[in-house]
Amino acid sequence: MVTGNPQIPNIPMTPELQAQLAAGPARPLLLFPVRLETRFFRQSDGSFELRVRVYPDKVHIDSHEPELTNDELTWGKHFWEQTWRAAKNEERRKAAWRQLADRLDPQRAAWVARVLKPLNPDDHPKDAIANSDHLPNAVHFPTPARKDEAWSRAPHTRVLPDFWTALGYKDGRLVVNAKGSPIKDPLASGPNPSRSAEVDEMGIDQDMKWMVDYEAAEEVGMAVRAKLSQQEAAAGLDFLLVVGIKDSPDANSLLAELLNAHHYTDGLSFIPQGTPSNNTQDAPSGFSSNNLGHEASYLAERTEPPAQSPDGSNSDLLIHAFGLTKADHIFDNVPHGTAREQFDARQMNTALWQATWGYFLLQMLGADGAGDSPLKDEDIAWARTHFVDYVRAAGPLPALRIGKQPYGVLPVTSLSAWKPRVGQENEFKRDILLQDLLNRLRDIWRRNFKDVPRLGRGEAWARLHARRREVHTGQSMGGRRQGDRFPYDRLLRGLRGRYR
Repeated sequence: MVTGNPQIPNIPMTPELQAQLAAGPARPLLLFPVRLETRFFRQSDGSFELRVRVYPDKVHIDSHEPELTNDELTWGKHFWEQTWRAAKNEERRKAAWRQLADRLDPQRAAWVARVLKPLNPDDHPKDAIANSDHLPNAVHFPTPARKDEAWSRAPHTRVLPDFWTALGYKDGRLVVNAKGSPIKDPLASGPNPSRSAEVDEMGIDQDMKWMVDYEAAEEVGMAVRAKLSQQEAAAGLDFLLVVGIKDSPDANSLLAELLNAHHYTDGLSFIPQGTPSNNTQDAPSGFSSNNLGHEASYLAERTEPPAQSPDGSNSDLLIHAFGLTKADHIFDNVPHGTAREQFDARQMNTALWQATWGYFLLQMLGADGAGDSPLKDEDIAWARTHFVDYVRAAGPLPALRIGKQPYGVLPVTSLSAWKPRVGQENEFKRDILLQDLLNRLRDIWRRNFKDVPRLGRGEAWARLHARRREVHTGQSMGGRRQGDRFPYDRLLRGLRGRYR
């Protein structure tokens, strides 16, 4: 028995999808994931109602409280005084950090150390000073905002869209198109610790009632209803999309505040390429909460230098990708922020080009005979530049971990809708040809995707092994069997008139 692969959603560009969601010129969007819950309810007239609930993801939530308690103020000042006394003594500096991180936690300790950073750093002693001796120059501290309790407000989010739109499809046809109410901003996402909070008999305060009550969720814009006929409900949906954007002039500053909030609460870090995201029988995932002696947090928060734009580091790339070049302290002292993975990937592409695509395009792309390549030297040079500068096996942007959750950052655009600016068509003529080729290849991939063999798919997996045996027996040491043509040649014959 062969189990087919699920179909890749291919949504037609209908007028509903062309509706303008934001004022002003087109600009990039940053899309976060959400969790959906759905149920069908039968109505008295025989029709059905689809109810959709939307919950923010971990990345949306801000639980950071910038104000310091008296205890944090005391220990933060003590940390800096001990750090000054340590001067260049690495072990004493580590001991000061361990003491602060033990008392609070590494993330909160980093925040306290940041907001209490001395105002007179030039008075820092050059040599270590004993604890029993006075500092030659007193430490001058800033005056941060204060609070009485360590937990004083509910976690919330300020980066949800203006409203949600639910789009449901069946057989390529739009069946559901429903819009929710305006989303409350800010929206509480947890309990309110205030003694003045109004709570019901279940201990749930009014601000977070939407999380357990559907009608309350509708009021704050986190639930959507859609009417369906009996036939539509019986047929079901192939897929359901819930989308929305926040059209705000403060979007960049809100994103910067959110990333900083994660840095100093549940933790923020870059994930090195190749890090396993899940536990397996052979090896654990790349995340570990063990931090003996707070060594890892010390290295990140106290020794790692901030990124220097433009240096091609993980921090630098994501700051520019998110449009946060005017924000301060974004990704400062974030683990692996100074790594230059994209630089390494570019170097690898440069090294691999001649033995891979360079050889293929020059020697193996002939449509009529050996060495009959439809590409000129300048075409191959352009392809090399494009490959080295833009193609990345592990993606063009680094991945993030927020708390325990990894997030890949994937830039996307519409391959079909892309076009060069007016007047630049000749400059991008090769890009236009590449776009057309990729569109044609995409159609081929979509038609054959359901038949692609996958591990554990019965007959399909067996056919893959059979095909592999055919490939091994049909190849010679030269890599090309005489009398056969590569499938690339057959593809090129159909496109040759356009791409020559």
